[in-house]
Amino acid sequence: MKNKYGAVLCVLILCCSAFIQAAEKSLYNPKPLPDDLILPMPNGAEMVFRPVLVSGTNFWGETDRIVTLGDAQAGMFSNIQKNMVNGSFPSKDGKHWVIWIAKYELTTGQFVAVMGRDALAKYSGDSKDGNYSSLQGKKLKKAQVLPLAWVSYTTINKFIEQYNNWLFDSEHPERVAKLPSINGVPGFIRLPTEEEWEFSARGGLPAIKNNTFNAEFPFPEKELKKYAWFKDNAKRGKKGIGYRKPNVLGIHDMYGNVSEMVQGVFRPEMTQGKPGGITVRGGSFRSSKLDAKVAIRREMDIYKWNSETNTMTEGKTFTIGTRLAIGSNVLPTAEYLAIIKDDYEKYKKGIRQSTPAGLSVQNLAGQAVAQLGDIDDVLKRIIKKYPDTMRDISSIQQNMDKARSQLDQAQHKGARSLVQDATRNAVNILELLRKEKILQDGLRSAHNYLQNALDDEEKNGLTPEESGSDTYRKMISDFSEKLKENPPAVELQYNGYLDRITEIKGYAEQYQQSAFATMGKKSLTQIESRALALVNKHVAEFNKSQQLARDTWWNDIQQAFDHYVQEYLQGETQ
Repeated sequence: MKNKYGAVLCVLILCCSAFIQAAEKSLYNPKPLPDDLILPMPNGAEMVFRPVLVSGTNFWGETDRIVTLGDAQAGMFSNIQKNMVNGSFPSKDGKHWVIWIAKYELTTGQFVAVMGRDALAKYSGDSKDGNYSSLQGKKLKKAQVLPLAWVSYTTINKFIEQYNNWLFDSEHPERVAKLPSINGVPGFIRLPTEEEWEFSARGGLPAIKNNTFNAEFPFPEKELKKYAWFKDNAKRGKKGIGYRKPNVLGIHDMYGNVSEMVQGVFRPEMTQGKPGGITVRGGSFRSSKLDAKVAIRREMDIYKWNSETNTMTEGKTFTIGTRLAIGSNVLPTAEYLAIIKDDYEKYKKGIRQSTPAGLSVQNLAGQAVAQLGDIDDVLKRIIKKYPDTMRDISSIQQNMDKARSQLDQAQHKGARSLVQDATRNAVNILELLRKEKILQDGLRSAHNYLQNALDDEEKNGLTPEESGSDTYRKMISDFSEKLKENPPAVELQYNGYLDRITEIKGYAEQYQQSAFATMGKKSLTQIESRALALVNKHVAEFNKSQQLARDTWWNDIQQAFDHYVQEYLQGETQ
């Protein structure tokens, strides 16, 4: 019996040891979870990320990804709007996309691990950080896990650049072994976007399923003290990471401790309005309960003007820090373009029409005006049959007249937006053609230089190093690779151009003409004027023929480019 129980005890000990190892705490991961993604940092530090799943597998989007962000009661900068959230990496099971966002706020110790103690003293506005080098023992550990604050946006970017450089050191491939990848290309460190941050702070898919996603807090409001350090419980400033409860996704301190800079400039509304400083999300240890709401958005100065000294300084404050995310390029490889291109036509004809982006360019206003006309006829018949209803129906007709006016304005705005987008596509094409010509000229020159170098080697007995032939071979290789990248980019812009022409056709000619007249009055560059003329010509032809003359219009663009080059060269000689 003793042997039997002894064997059972051994098994239990081994199981417990394995569990402890899987859930081992560390200085920078005080609340470990089995699916944490832990990346190395210099000097034994680490950065921990959490996976935030996004619905569906479609690259372009899914209707289930359309969520309502903001809060109508949270102030003018935090108003409600629809957004489609996307991940940067496919999940391992292939059923979702994934946002990878830091589990904790960036700490002072992590900053020092990458940038050094001198950099902390140099860049931080906190006088306590100047004494960091003298700290030891428990005091040092306490300082290491405090969220970094009182640093500027440019300083955070320097840190991110340095950390990425360290991770991607070619002599240490093991550092990127755990980074998520797409098509074999590893991701990179960046700040989270606003959409990524708010989707994660609201609790993502679990919160959507349990109907708490659009609540002011993704947990009972009375429990805020359990989840956040804010004015009511953080009496002595910021606290170490991970002491408050995580949200349903396992992410800590998104509602308090320090507010967090995110990627992109601040706009009065999340996706529109005057661009300004840096967007800041989340409450801080100085926030009231109202200011700790998930939807709250604020602006932080990138640079701040001092009117007394007439100087500009970098913006920083003791309540604002950040957290990191892992991102990837939209096109990680040239081959990836072909993959997403196959799905685009289906997406464009289906899902896109119901997305915020698709709805913003669809001419639904014109359809609504037509429907109002139908209602007019119905109301006239009702009045004829029931004269006593005239007063009530007159009130309805007045409201309909207001609706017509608003729809008319919407159609003017929609047509202008499409003409502007098509012009931008045409400008991009012309610029890409110019880039291709420059690359082709460079390639020809490199070939000529190489031939001359080879002749020198043969005639004068020079080595490749002396003649420079190896350098010219590398130049040829570089130019050739860049030339391969250009055609897919041109095709993408041209397809977008054709799409815009098609959508402009959906507006009555009066709105089209008004849009071109408005664009023509703007101060346009030479290339923009030429691009606008192309759009005007092709829309007119499409209105007449009802067909997209893809090849003919491409020839027009080529001719416009040739004229553009000639005018440029003439300007150079004058």
